[in-house]
Amino acid sequence: MKVSDLKEKSVFLFSAAATPSADLPTLPPGEEIYDLMPPVSVPFPWLQFLSQIFLWALVLLLMYLFYRWLQKEPSRERIIIRPDPEKMAIRAIERLKLSPVWQKRQMKEICESLAAILKSYLFERYQIGLGMASTSDEMMASLLNSSPELRRRACGLFDDCDRVKFMGDQIDSTPEKLLEILTGLIKAEGWKK
Repeated sequence: MKVSDLKEKSVFLFSAAATPSADLPTLPPGEEIYDLMPPVSVPFPWLQFLSQIFLWALVLLLMYLFYRWLQKEPSRERIIIRPDPEKMAIRAIERLKLSPVWQKRQMKEICESLAAILKSYLFERYQIGLGMASTSDEMMASLLNSSPELRRRACGLFDDCDRVKFMGDQIDSTPEKLLEILTGLIKAEGWKK
C-alpha cells in the first residue's frame, strides 16, 4: 500500500466521522440517511432504584434485628422448688429431737417448737391459718372445715402447749407423747373437706 492511498483513506475516514454542521453542504435530493435517529429520552429507572433502596433497607433491618437478638437477655424460667410440707415437718421434728432443748427436757421450748411445726405444716400444705404467725385460738378457729377427730386432737395439742408456754403448768403428757400426737396429725388425712 502506498502512502497516497493511506492519505485518501484517512481523509475518507475522518470525513465519515465528522458530524454535520452548518458549513457542510446538504444532501442532494433523494439521498437520505436511514440509520440516524433523533435523540430519544431515556426514562429514569425508578423501579430499579426503588427496589435497590428496599433491599438495602431490608438488609439494614435484618442486621438491626440480629443485633437486638444478640443483645437481648435470654429469658429464663425460674423454677420454684416447693419442698413437700410433710417432709419439712418430719425434718423439723428430727432437728428438735437432736437439739439440746430436747435433751434437757425444756418443756416450754419443746411445746413452742411443736406448735410452730404444726402451724407451719397446716399453712403450707392446706393453707389453714396464717402459719407460725397465727395464735392457737386463730388456728383452732380456722380448723372448722377439718374432720372433728383431727380438730379435737389438734386443739388438745395446742391447749397443752399453751398451758406450758404461757402458764408454766405441768402437764401429764411427756415430750414423746406430744411428739407422737404431732406426728399422727402430720400424717393424717382429712384436714380439708
